[in-house]
Amino acid sequence: MRENTSTAKGANISVREARVLDIPILVRLEREFDRDERQLVLRENPKLKPYLRTRLSARLGAQWMRNWIRSRNALVLIAEADSVPCGFSVAWIGTSSTIFRPQRYGFIGIMFVKRQYRGRRISSLMMKEAFSWFAKRKVKYVSLTVIKDNKHARRIYEKWGFCDFVITMWKAD
Repeated sequence: MRENTSTAKGANISVREARVLDIPILVRLEREFDRDERQLVLRENPKLKPYLRTRLSARLGAQWMRNWIRSRNALVLIAEADSVPCGFSVAWIGTSSTIFRPQRYGFIGIMFVKRQYRGRRISSLMMKEAFSWFAKRKVKYVSLTVIKDNKHARRIYEKWGFCDFVITMWKAD
């Protein structure tokens, strides 16, 4: 995979495929993603607190990242601004026999950019790379999951052409 670069707000932004050596960085970014998403969502809807994990163990996060990086059916990207890690994304090819999805589809599992780097089209660069990766593998349908109350992420995903399809509702006793 070639490195995708652009210049935005004075910073040289690059998006590249993650390597096993990047796992400690990816685990730190994943923890920041969890904290950030948790704060955004709970500000909108405190009732969701029981459903959000509080912290992923570094060991489990590293294991997931290692498995994704080594998989032929997954893509882990890391974004850097002037060589400083500022975001990451994880995508993979899945299969399903449910009536709601095509049998084979792409899935965007995580898309995260640190707050101070938002608004520089970094997530758009990562999504462009993911769409290209899916296209090379003849994956026509791409889905993702986003928490309903994460309005910021929903606006971005809608801009990229995603739309609501299935809503999952929960109730805690």
